[in-house]
Amino acid sequence: MILNSILVSMVIGIISIEKSSYTIKNEAKDKLLNIASSRGSNYSIETSKVENTVNEMSKIVIETIDVS
Repeated sequence: MILNSILVSMVIGIISIEKSSYTIKNEAKDKLLNIASSRGSNYSIETSKVENTVNEMSKIVIETIDVS
């Protein structure tokens, strides 16, 4: 009887550990993907800002230079 209780407890413990490990891995993976996506968006925004600045500077230079 005690042996059966120990075996059932071990099986439940192993299943619990497996399920919790799977859940933790999935949550960590989701968080890392969200962080990567967020940083990718920030990089895209910064790149757009630089591109806009360069375009404005080129317009100023072209307007300043007398091509005639």
